Parts: sequence; C-alpha cells; structure tokens
Amino acid sequence: MKYSSFVVVAIVTFAAALNPVNAAAQTNPNEKASIAAALNAYRPASPVVDVSELAKKPVAYWTELEFKGGTDQVPTDATRLAQYMESEDFVVPDGMILVIDYTNVVACYGPEEKMSIGIKTGYGAGKTPANLKILLTEQGVFNEPLEGKYMHAGSSQAMKVYIRGGESFRFTAWRSGAAGHAEVEFWTSGYLVPAVQQAR
Repeated sequence: MKYSSFVVVAIVTFAAALNPVNAAAQTNPNEKASIAAALNAYRPASPVVDVSELAKKPVAYWTELEFKGGTDQVPTDATRLAQYMESEDFVVPDGMILVIDYTNVVACYGPEEKMSIGIKTGYGAGKTPANLKILLTEQGVFNEPLEGKYMHAGSSQAMKVYIRGGESFRFTAWRSGAAGHAEVEFWTSGYLVPAVQQAR
C-alpha cells in the first residue's frame, strides 16, 4: 500500500514539474502569426485549384549551359576565378501556376574543380529571388577521347516547386574554375494548373 502511494505521488510530482516547461516552450499564437507574416510579406502563398488529372497540362523544359575553356575566360595561374552562367527565362503563362516536380541534370567539368547548380525564381521588382539548389552527385573522372580527363556528375531529383503566372524561372550554374571547358544540361518536367481567382 505504501509503495503504490509513493508511485502515485511520484507521477503527480513529475507531471507538475514538466507542466511549466511545456507552457514556457509554447509560442504565443499571435507571435507565430506575426513571424509568418513577416517572412511571407514579400512572397505571398500561391493558392491552387484542386484539379483533376485531366486539367493538368504537362510541360517540360530543357537547356544547356556551356563554359568555354581557354585563357581568355579563365586565368591560367593558381588563383583561377569562379565562373557563373544562367539560362534564358522560362515564363509561366498568366492565370496558371507551374508545378515543377522533377529535374534531371548531367554535368561535366574539370576533375580539380566543383560545380554548383540550381533554379532561380521569384525575382522581380521589390522581390528577393529564391535560389533552389539541385544536388549533384559525382560519378567519377573519365579520360575522354580527344578531350582529356573530366569529372562526370548528375542529379535525378524529385521536388515540388510552385511558380505563379507572370513570373519566370531560370537555371544557374557556378564552376569553381579550371582551364578546360565545362557544361551542364538541365531537364525539368512538371505541369500547369489554373490559378485561384481572387475574390473581389
């Protein structure tokens, strides 16, 4: 009997000790709302209509970025400079929202350098662009006939990126710097869905 009473008292005491911690860890709902509003002030949410599969319009985008080698572009000394390239803009039609759900990338560059690639979107007047990284996996150095040694890398990445009508996106690539050429091919697929009409 004494043992069971001790167990009950111990449980009640432990629960009471945790209660102030849980209460302190909770954030004021008004504070949460103000934080979310501040973060989304420059890029509001993109509502979409729940449409059937038949209403989705499949789309695909392909582009290639090629860094030409040679001393006119890249210094030949040890302080080789990084290079940046981006594709043309792909514009989302008005009244639609683009959903990018898959990206495939093939890259080739010098074995002593690195490459960073991504999708850039959401830019415009008064907006800060979002730089969405695509993760490359290095697949090895290959001694290509008549070309030399090059690192091969690739990515096969599922995603959910929503871009509203009237906005655009582009592909971007950085190379850390080497005397030879480098190139990257992007293949992205997804679908267009109707945008929600705002109530007047």
